[in-house]
Amino acid sequence: MRQPDSTSGVRRRCAQGLLALFASLLPLAGLQAELRNLADDDLGSVVGQSGLSLSISATLQRNTANTRCPGGCGARLAIQPAGSGNNFLILDNISGTFSFDETTLDVVTISSGFGGDGAAFNRQVLRIGLKDVNFNNVSLTLAGANKASGSATGLSQTDLISARVDGVLHVQGNLNLFQVPAR
Repeated sequence: MRQPDSTSGVRRRCAQGLLALFASLLPLAGLQAELRNLADDDLGSVVGQSGLSLSISATLQRNTANTRCPGGCGARLAIQPAGSGNNFLILDNISGTFSFDETTLDVVTISSGFGGDGAAFNRQVLRIGLKDVNFNNVSLTLAGANKASGSATGLSQTDLISARVDGVLHVQGNLNLFQVPAR
């Protein structure tokens, strides 16, 4: 059984910081663009690109006061897939430096390629474009659990795999996230 997790304060401060950042950028967006209706003829000449491009760098350090992990614990991310009941996919004890430069987020239709399977698939996917991603001295554990919080009473967690990168790992390419029908 896991001991209490003290990362909720860090998560709350990160969320508050991100909200403050986005709130401060909203007035700037209004200064740069005029919103107006476009006639059908005007729309034919509009050229643009859909999607979202992000650049993020974050360093997560172990909290040595949290003794459920040898040497302290890193951050914890709990994901509850739809239709999974009280089951969570956990990324636990996350530490290191993560840098995502010019990472894109877009919805695309796969209707060709993949050895002919793309034409049969012919559906939309969420594509994460990884142009320049670096992980430096990273460690994390992938687990399954019955509770989201590492400090929850009755927590039962099964660690599936742990990974550690001492040094720099550079990643490029596209990550496609497919919607899977409920069983």
